[in-house]
Amino acid sequence: MKVLLAVGSAAYGGTEKQVINLAKELSILETEVTIAFMNRLGPLVEEINNSKVSYVNLGFQKKNIFNNFKSLLAFVKFLNTQQFDVINAFLAEAIILTWVARTFSRKKSLFISGVRGIFFSDQYILKCIVLPFYYYILNKSGLIICNSIDLIKHIKTKVHNTRIIHIPNGVEVPPYKIRTHQEKINVVVIANFYVYKGYDLLFESLKYLNQKFDLHLIGSGTELAKYINLAREIKSNEIDITFHGTLSPAEMKKILEKCDFAIHPSRTEGLSNAIMEELSYGLPVVAFDVGGNSELVTNLHNGILVEPFKTEIMSKAIDLLIENITLRKTMQKNALGSIQTFSFKTLGYSYLQNYLKQLNQVFL
Repeated sequence: MKVLLAVGSAAYGGTEKQVINLAKELSILETEVTIAFMNRLGPLVEEINNSKVSYVNLGFQKKNIFNNFKSLLAFVKFLNTQQFDVINAFLAEAIILTWVARTFSRKKSLFISGVRGIFFSDQYILKCIVLPFYYYILNKSGLIICNSIDLIKHIKTKVHNTRIIHIPNGVEVPPYKIRTHQEKINVVVIANFYVYKGYDLLFESLKYLNQKFDLHLIGSGTELAKYINLAREIKSNEIDITFHGTLSPAEMKKILEKCDFAIHPSRTEGLSNAIMEELSYGLPVVAFDVGGNSELVTNLHNGILVEPFKTEIMSKAIDLLIENITLRKTMQKNALGSIQTFSFKTLGYSYLQNYLKQLNQVFL
């Protein structure tokens, strides 16, 4: 069976990591897998090079219409040449571009939409033109795979396609490393700097705190400069904020191993890769109770769920984990236990079984 997995880029991102690990697991299961990166390559390519997975960079660019038309024609030609049995696209951009290319290709491969979150935009053209077309594609998909139960509930309010299933993300659990005592608490936030990631809510929460701790912000994005400026005001409040940008897996590991807990201020989520990674390092997570967060975080067990967007309550939750060492240590142990059932091996097997099931239904 030949499978194409389509995703935005090979830069460091939650969905991109999931797709690459899925591809590697599928290849172990004797599936011929290719990854199509819509716009650019990146450091994650290194994780593919030592596997049986092949990849192609299609070179779509957001502001170059002529180049995008050429890329689309090249994509169609690529699909005609390769003749995939299954095409599984992830995230809205890749789903739309891949659907259009498949429409003009000769073989109508089984098309599967991998939905990873709620389509979030205030731009008129996206809300009024792109979004309806996106939902049209979801309706026409042979299967929709969501990574959280909450996301399925949302999608069912937007489309009438009944072929929707839930397959959670996978995570690699590192060997446990006992934390050494540190004089200062270390806290981490893993999220790119976009509006829906809720950094404004995080910074509002910090204003209520009167604690000394180191805050590590990992990610990049369009809002980065704005929060670097805001951080200068917060620093006088005894919170030492470090902007790390995008980190390699080795650099990320060093930060996570020294942190005591994590904060996740997102306004919307599917099943958060960041939360899964944080839990895998034994970090309790303080997060707003949105999307699939409650599928990963059990309140006062492996973290604290906060009523959505109540920044003062989030501040109290952060304060509690800083002050209460016993609670923090208990939650760290619980965090490790709560993530053990998720694995990339299970992820690969689940996807393969559903690919085969849908193909059998098509040809029966």
